[in-house]
Amino acid sequence: FTPEGRRSLLFSVHVDVVDVPKSQLERWTVDPWSPTIKNGMIYGRGASDMKAGITAMIWAMKAVQEVGLNLMDSVGFELVVGEELMQHEIGTTAPTKKLIKDRYKFDFALF
Repeated sequence: FTPEGRRSLLFSVHVDVVDVPKSQLERWTVDPWSPTIKNGMIYGRGASDMKAGITAMIWAMKAVQEVGLNLMDSVGFELVVGEELMQHEIGTTAPTKKLIKDRYKFDFALF
């Protein structure tokens, strides 16, 4: 709940990945479900998918806090599933709708 006259912000990012079809599995040179470091690179499903976005949002929240800016009253951070396959009923928009239903109000959102 955000008091009158204050602003709130929601950071929302997905943490899911899609499965590897059997037809593509043979093209992998490493196990897609076991992160592997090879020549300074990380290989595996989801190794880079949205990790930079998650990190950037965490550091942005930390920076606002550390410099003492009081830009808003509340900040929400949600990690959702269901984005890759547009499964809104289990993830993606479902958590945000639940927050709103539970009386949380976010004036701005970054997805």
